[in-house]
Amino acid sequence: MNARQVCKVCFTGLLPTQSTYCSPRCLDHGKSLRGMGQRKKKRNPEAKAQKRELAEIRNLRFRNADLLRELDRLRGELTELRGQAKPKVLGFYDSREWHVLRYKVIKAHGRVCMACGSNEGAMHVDHIKPRSRFPELALEFSNLQVLCKACNLGKSSWDETDFRA
Repeated sequence: MNARQVCKVCFTGLLPTQSTYCSPRCLDHGKSLRGMGQRKKKRNPEAKAQKRELAEIRNLRFRNADLLRELDRLRGELTELRGQAKPKVLGFYDSREWHVLRYKVIKAHGRVCMACGSNEGAMHVDHIKPRSRFPELALEFSNLQVLCKACNLGKSSWDETDFRA
């Protein structure tokens, strides 16, 4: 079954000798219709560049969004890690050896500051030669003296005065 051909303008049946239009009038009208809405747009190089820039910006937004998600994930992990109990590292002043030696020094010299003679407040057992510069003398009885908090903090690690004498 052949589809019957019709005029592209008036949709009347075409004769076998007619190809697309039934009359010269329809042919002229068809030519005018062909140009309408089908005009080629002039290529604007600036518009093309703007489209490329917009595409790059969209790509950057997606990349930035991915980076922000990754940053949020890492922040969450960091928060979890901070919340976990960390194993306590025992320092020198937490060691059993220091506590035993400190007790012996206070027992031998009494709970009196050897610099000012005060027996009020907290008493510190001070290293005459500082641990930072003489770590080998850290647990030597002969390198220790009893000082009150004020005298010990005032002496700091730069003064090697021996107040025992």
